[in-house]
Amino acid sequence: MDKEKISGTQTGMLLFTLITATSILFVPGIIVQRTGQSAWLVTSFSCLAGVISLLIVLKLGQRFSRTTLSKYSEIVLGKVMGKVFCLAYVLFFFINNTLTIREFSEFLSYSLSFGSSILLLIIVIVAVAGFGAYKGIEVIVRANQFVLPLFIISFVCLFGLALFKADYERVLPLWEKGIQPLISDSAVPASLFGEIVVLIMLLPIVNKPQEVWSKSLWAILASMGFITLCTLIMITVVGPNLSGHLLFPFWNFVKSIEYGNYVQRIEGFIFFFWLTIIMIKTTLLYYLTCLITAQIFGLKSYYPVVCYLAPLQVTAATFVSSNTIQLQDIFRKYWPPFALFFEIALPLFLLTVAVIRKKRGN
Repeated sequence: MDKEKISGTQTGMLLFTLITATSILFVPGIIVQRTGQSAWLVTSFSCLAGVISLLIVLKLGQRFSRTTLSKYSEIVLGKVMGKVFCLAYVLFFFINNTLTIREFSEFLSYSLSFGSSILLLIIVIVAVAGFGAYKGIEVIVRANQFVLPLFIISFVCLFGLALFKADYERVLPLWEKGIQPLISDSAVPASLFGEIVVLIMLLPIVNKPQEVWSKSLWAILASMGFITLCTLIMITVVGPNLSGHLLFPFWNFVKSIEYGNYVQRIEGFIFFFWLTIIMIKTTLLYYLTCLITAQIFGLKSYYPVVCYLAPLQVTAATFVSSNTIQLQDIFRKYWPPFALFFEIALPLFLLTVAVIRKKRGN
């Protein structure tokens, strides 16, 4: 498990994928409902969660250089409480991936429009994620290195074509409802930026830890720009009122883009790369769940966990919600406070205890 290494650039690209992959599924519709045409400004506040989480995790990484979370949590909190702390992160990664898989399967069922079974889609997603996790983090980051540039190019083409249909008066007037709705709605995308907390697991395997701060900060800023641009262009094309009533407004926006009789139905081009980076996010969360479980129980390899986790992941993703509306409510009401607790509060607690008890790595 300790032989795999990834570079700072690969880490930054992986974090960008982690934050943005599912950010344009439910999130645009949720924030547009309350903030209307000013929704594209929400991510300016949300990205602070990512920066705070990054600072805390890097401080922990500096105190316990090249040490895994399972080891230094025991140094700081004691053997029993250290394991409890890590088990909490097993729960966090597992639930995060459960919601991601269910959201992914709901989107597939909606976009493919052939009445496919949600259970069948979940089984396929978990099987692919399990296979990717079994191959290891180096395979995951290399797959991301290959697909991410193509994903970005496809979206640049999409934005270029969307300029011909954009009605910029739809974003006016700005700040119509004041700043309060923007701040309160920023919690939903903030939970996505906070996912940068996965660095708490990845830092020991980055070959040049000194590069992580700059690469991760760029990942946060690039993600903020990407989500802001997606929301802004969607509003100018679809309009804030209709966007707020659609389950997947960005997908409806993509389907509406065409240029005369020459460029039509480009959604298939976008769809393939979009699905691939969501798959990479799911695979990463699956891998982290297996890795930290193996570290807690002192296993020599995380491979056995990959097999045992699959049926649990399928069951959880199947029963986590009964329909798309209920799942959207989970993301709107319950997930942000739950996620931010693990992304900011718990790492901050561990860092505070380490400072007070003057604990450091070797």
